[in-house]
Parts: sequence; structure tokens; C-alpha cells
Amino acid sequence: RTAVENLKIRVYRVYGDGASMYGKSYSLINPEYVPFYRNFAGLPNANSGQYLLKGSVPLKDISVGRWFAAPLDGNTGGLPIELYLNFNKVANPANVLIKKPF
Repeated sequence: RTAVENLKIRVYRVYGDGASMYGKSYSLINPEYVPFYRNFAGLPNANSGQYLLKGSVPLKDISVGRWFAAPLDGNTGGLPIELYLNFNKVANPANVLIKKPF
């Protein structure tokens, strides 16, 4: 049981401007491979989406916030499994500056 609980799961967070890297919403899905990610993730207008945080979290620390991302600010949402995490649980966070915002 302990080995499974400590299994590291890759997580992603898109942020910028009014949304900081320390926010609570993360995804299991790499935004770099999702066309129109902003729309499907239901990102708020305050989030410029110019940065991408990549990290990993032990399976035991993952909490499903919603089964699907909620619609917000005209974006449809619907991306599967929105995670709610505390930033301090994210191991080895790496920030990537994205030239074209999500």
C-alpha cells in the first residue's frame, strides 16, 4: 500500500497575470497537447495563461476537485478531472514560459 500511495503523478498548472503559480487548480493533462486548452480548462479571464508549471505529486496527496473543469468567463470547460492541490505538495515544480499563451 505504501508504494502505491507514494507513486508520483505528473501535474500541470497554467497561470499568469491574475492567476499565480501558487493556485489550487491543477490538471493531469499536459496543456501542450490540447488545442484550445484555455476554453476546455475553463480558465478565467484574469489568467493570461502565459506560464506552465510542471511538477509531480504523490498519489496520496491528490484530491479531485471536479470530475470536469467548470465553464467560466465564456470558456466551456469540460476538461476531465480538475485537481485541487496545495502548492507545497508539488514536488520539483518547474516553470516554463510559453511564448503563445494558452
